[in-house]
Amino acid sequence: MGGKKRSIKLGELRNIKARIVFNFTGLSLISMMIISYIGVRVFILPDKITFLDFLMLCVFAMASLMMAVAQIHFLRQLITRSGKRIEDMTYTDELTGIGNRRHVARFLDEEFAEAELASHPLSVLFIDLNKFKQINDQLGHAAGDAVLREFAKVLRGSTRDTDFVGRAGGDEFVVILPGTSAEFATVVARRITEKAALAKIAHESGAIDGISASIGISEFPKNAASRNALIEDADRTMYAAKFAGVKFLLSDSQPDSAPEQAERGHVTTLSDTIKNVVESAPAVKGCSNA
Repeated sequence: MGGKKRSIKLGELRNIKARIVFNFTGLSLISMMIISYIGVRVFILPDKITFLDFLMLCVFAMASLMMAVAQIHFLRQLITRSGKRIEDMTYTDELTGIGNRRHVARFLDEEFAEAELASHPLSVLFIDLNKFKQINDQLGHAAGDAVLREFAKVLRGSTRDTDFVGRAGGDEFVVILPGTSAEFATVVARRITEKAALAKIAHESGAIDGISASIGISEFPKNAASRNALIEDADRTMYAAKFAGVKFLLSDSQPDSAPEQAERGHVTTLSDTIKNVVESAPAVKGCSNA
């Protein structure tokens, strides 16, 4: 999806109005001509109907039919274009051109139902940009908007056509990976963070080198048994990644039981991170492995 606004421009509205007025004016004139011709032949020149009368009526009727068909065709095209535009405005984030929160929920509903039916894995990446508030405060909201647009491009360039990228709101993004395990999702997460780090954003105040993000990864059915639990688990895991200072983190939650340690090779898990943070900072109170 592109980043263009989906609103109807004033010039386009004027063109639509002109075409509707032209077609209805033409139909009205033809109808008046038919009524006038019949009135003249019946009340002023009450002769027998001649072949010329029949031919003139046929011409008027054909012209009227053509105008009506043209109007119907134009209205059908207008409804089709308007329907697509309304759908785009409903499901597209205007700033970044990717799916908005409503589209995220719709796509996740569809893919979750299919994953349940086919017993396929479904992974979700919940992403939050780091130090985004500082960018807005120090460089202005225009710079922040530029960062959001650039990061949306990074997401589109780091995922497959079958994947979905959307903006959950503010500086939070969601990537939905159908038929993808959490382990493979780490490949996507790493690609996103690497490309984001290389991004260069130009703005009025200068330039921003690189975008930093924290990513939480959760998988159905390994980590969550429902759609809401899946997105919430990915969200919690993202905050754990941000707290631990790592780029991305795999959830080790269990859908029907307490979290257990999972073997994932060199990939950092949620319990690993919390444990490492607590052990490295024993003086900090209120931390636990729960």
